Amino acid sequence: MMTIPNLPTDNLYKFLSIAGLVTVILSISSLYFNGKSLNNDIIEMNQKIAQYNYEFRYLKCEVSEIDKILDKDFPLPDSTLNNSSIDTIGKCNGVISILKYEYAKNKKFKDENLNYFLEMYTTYLKSLKRLDSIEIEVDYGIKKINYQTKLLKENRTYSLLGLILGSICTIAGFYLWYNKSQKYIDRKIKNEV
Repeated sequence: MMTIPNLPTDNLYKFLSIAGLVTVILSISSLYFNGKSLNNDIIEMNQKIAQYNYEFRYLKCEVSEIDKILDKDFPLPDSTLNNSSIDTIGKCNGVISILKYEYAKNKKFKDENLNYFLEMYTTYLKSLKRLDSIEIEVDYGIKKINYQTKLLKENRTYSLLGLILGSICTIAGFYLWYNKSQKYIDRKIKNEV
């Protein structure tokens, strides 16, 4: 009959303790490096949002000023078009039509008046487009921050779980290794000496 050698439990316990120790080290380093990276991303995105908010307020003021200038310098003769419920783009289109009509009809307006108005109108439209772009960028930034925050929480949870499980494996492995095998090896060596 063939005898089966004893399982190398000494190596199994050492493996358990070393694997637990590696898990603890990886959990701590993951928590540190990923957390640092995610925090930096969140800080960077908050700075961008602050810049966008500043630019947004500036462009809002610019649009408001252009709106006042257009109302003052180019009032529409039709009282229904001057109604505040009509947006500035509609007013500008009406002013453009009137200016072109008057210019073509009797050259009452100089080229510089028309060019000045068109320049203001172009600036106004660019500002409005940039405002829309900023709103989209801020929405994207907020979504990215929320996603990064979610990742940070998940990373902390998994790192904490790895830290706990790794610590348990390390303690159990060293305990079992010492009590189940090393203690007997130490006694055997002591008895031989």
